[in-house]
Amino acid sequence: DVTELDVVNVRVYPNVESAIIEWELSLPADAQATVTSAAGKGVTVRSSTGESIRHTVEVRGLTPDEPYTYLIEANFRGRAAARETGVFRSLVMPPGR
Repeated sequence: DVTELDVVNVRVYPNVESAIIEWELSLPADAQATVTSAAGKGVTVRSSTGESIRHTVEVRGLTPDEPYTYLIEANFRGRAAARETGVFRSLVMPPGR
């Protein structure tokens, strides 16, 4: 019986100016991801799946070939919170674009 909320199986699929972030939770819960650039500019995207175990968000407006950090936050009915952080790099702009 799982009673603790954990963020697991985080996967980031970066693109040139966007990234898809997927994750799972140990309990169905609301969740969001905040992506922040090295310059401190951040954007928060709430998962549209609501209280769920699997979550996916797409973050747009990234700068090509830049490092970013992400913070995933989940809340289970106001009782438990889980956080997970990580880093990724947006892809390099292809020549001719």
